[in-house]
Amino acid sequence: MAIVRQTLVYDGPGGPFEGVIAYEDEVETPRPGVLVIPNVLGQKEADNVHAENLAKLGYVGFACDLFGQGRRKTRESDNASEYMNELNADRALLRDRLAASLGVLDGADILYVERVRAGLTRIGVDIRIGTTIPAFWSTIGEAMLAFLPPAELERVLALKPRPGSFPHKPMKRDEIDDSLRNVRECGYSLRDSYFGSGLRVLAMPVLDVDNYPLASVSVAVPQIQMSSKEFREHALGAVQRAAADIARAIQASGSVSVAV
Repeated sequence: MAIVRQTLVYDGPGGPFEGVIAYEDEVETPRPGVLVIPNVLGQKEADNVHAENLAKLGYVGFACDLFGQGRRKTRESDNASEYMNELNADRALLRDRLAASLGVLDGADILYVERVRAGLTRIGVDIRIGTTIPAFWSTIGEAMLAFLPPAELERVLALKPRPGSFPHKPMKRDEIDDSLRNVRECGYSLRDSYFGSGLRVLAMPVLDVDNYPLASVSVAVPQIQMSSKEFREHALGAVQRAAADIARAIQASGSVSVAV
């Protein structure tokens, strides 16, 4: 087995960022990931070596970037701690950049961070806070993928989903592209769940000022309860307002998040 070292450019608040991920190329089972956090000088070769050494021990090592692509210092630099001092003065920004880096290790999965049950109907799917689902298999993931920049969308779709119990719905690439194009035109995703739960789901992306997807909010209803047309007429306005409120709150706080 060989250790693969790969440079990754990824997004986050104040990005883009550039880190290096290392892993054994022949291992296909899930492995724990370890985030290698740079010192005050920023992302550098010593961090990449640490990531490779972790890969040799069976981990996926990711030497992340906290300062931004091209923002590096050396021991000989004037004010070598300049970029770290900026983050020490803004701990919320530091937290959010760490979260963006951690998201690289989590792959192309959607992470549920909140769930609210409304009414008396119990929906038949075991999704709770902390559940992760491969992005395109979920309606909320589709709503976010549709608004990713082309290069990032290609990277996400090329990632292998982690093994799990979620059903796979085979789709050709042109079918995926058509589906995402429709979401971009409508501004939301509305489809029946791929999980055989009898649910109909409407999801709206939470976009930043540059139309980059930060999160997604969704509502679900049993398919037997109402048609897609009735569901859209009943729920779309409320979901749009919720997504807009969340976007404003995120922009005001300067933070980024994941799917709801």
